[in-house]
Amino acid sequence: MRFPIRGRLFPVVPGLLVLLLSGAARAEVTRLGSDVVPVAQSIHLKIDADQADYTGSVHVDLTVKSPVTSFRMSGRRLTLLTIALADGKGPVTVTAERSGRAEVEGIFTLTASRPLVPGPATLDIEFANSFDTHSIGLYRT
Repeated sequence: MRFPIRGRLFPVVPGLLVLLLSGAARAEVTRLGSDVVPVAQSIHLKIDADQADYTGSVHVDLTVKSPVTSFRMSGRRLTLLTIALADGKGPVTVTAERSGRAEVEGIFTLTASRPLVPGPATLDIEFANSFDTHSIGLYRT
């Protein structure tokens, strides 16, 4: 299932929101930047309500407007299992680091091994998370 992006923020599922913010100068900003912008996304969830946690993956089509080596994304309380980034030159090695109070704010900084090439790009992430038990986001009772 694909969801076109119409606003500056795009929810994936309650509790999972991917925001892309580029450049080190915006390190503490939590609004969508203009160097790397989402165009569309799809998500797949593996849910078993008898389990305490769930896994999933998200695919995001991006437009890179300026060559950058880092950008930020939000994934509140997520454990990132795998990250794959590719641009017009092909796959890019990327690392993720929790920024500040990431467990609360859910901010990760993704750093690419080389500057991203302006144009289309893709971001694929596999993740895991525990179900919330307080009726917030994706929860179970």
